[in-house]
Amino acid sequence: MAKIIDFMSARRKPDPETMDFDNLLRHASLIFQERVEKIRESHLSEVRTVKVFFENKITSEILKRNLVGRDTLMCGIYISNLLDELASHSPESWWAIDYLNSEDAQSGKKGGDVCFLIYGVFPARGNYRAMKLEYYRKMGVSFYSKFYGLKKKEIGYYMSRQFETMAGLTRNILSELKNTSMS
Repeated sequence: MAKIIDFMSARRKPDPETMDFDNLLRHASLIFQERVEKIRESHLSEVRTVKVFFENKITSEILKRNLVGRDTLMCGIYISNLLDELASHSPESWWAIDYLNSEDAQSGKKGGDVCFLIYGVFPARGNYRAMKLEYYRKMGVSFYSKFYGLKKKEIGYYMSRQFETMAGLTRNILSELKNTSMS
């Protein structure tokens, strides 16, 4: 007897927040295995999306550094989505203080995202505001903690705990890209 396959549910992308660790690791491994060769053979401009490119790079870096865990893998997927969003539109405000006074959970998430982008992707942007980068790290951790406290979304908890590690991974990946594009 043949098995009936529901193509609609098979096409849906898995939600990292509902995956157990084994499935999350399997997902990361698939990202790594399926896309490494494709991305090596093509240029960044030919990659289907920025998200796919950064999912591969971040997952690869996590595996290379033996940082495999539910928290880092979920943060890697989250950061890939964040960078993909950044490729299509800029945050409403680059001033972290604009997100500070709201009790809205989304405001905490957006504030954390802005601080992560400044700390991990655009450190020079933080410096021209006469603020030390450490300020953005502390604020980002605080914003993600606030987001977790209000929404109970575990990505807020993980990003607050892995903020510096993930920013360092992101900086290294961007540095490698810069060095390879200059050669």
